[in-house]
Amino acid sequence: MPRDQAASGRCIDAYRWIRTTRRVASGMSTLLVQTPVDRPHLRLLLFPHAGGSAAAYEGWHDALASRLPVPVEVWAVSPPGRGARAGEAAFPTVAALAQAVLSELVRLELHLAPLAVFGHSLGALTAYELARRMVDARLPPPVCLFASAHEPPSCGMPEAQRGLASLSDAALLRALAAFDFVPVASLEADAADAAE
Repeated sequence: MPRDQAASGRCIDAYRWIRTTRRVASGMSTLLVQTPVDRPHLRLLLFPHAGGSAAAYEGWHDALASRLPVPVEVWAVSPPGRGARAGEAAFPTVAALAQAVLSELVRLELHLAPLAVFGHSLGALTAYELARRMVDARLPPPVCLFASAHEPPSCGMPEAQRGLASLSDAALLRALAAFDFVPVASLEADAADAAE
């Protein structure tokens, strides 16, 4: 069963959804369009959470189309190293992913229609970085940036998260246990494996 889940929490068939979306260029593209729209009033670009893929946003076009009075074209970022692109090398930084998405936006001329950007968790930080780069490149900035499950970058990194990248595997697992995101028994087993 795919690991990706829609916002509703139900499991989805990510591979079926990826097959039914239209790739915008030959070969693998950083962006997917879920449903093409003639002369969209707005394009909504969606960034998945850390480890997530474009499949997390399956169904967003239909949900928005039934609730909004104007046509919205929904695009989901499909980062390498995740989902249908799991076999590809991931981008090493948020900045690198944001730059690749910006290059795709310009290449495909998607920035010519009003653009709104949504990101969840690490995707929110990536969405912010994309918006910043659009301004730096003197492109029209997004008309709106929706950041879900992440503090504004202007607040800085929370104290509890500073230095995590430099920890050993065992120390990182102990730090994650303190956040109470993962069952302690699972972390203890992983810590024992990391210590070996």
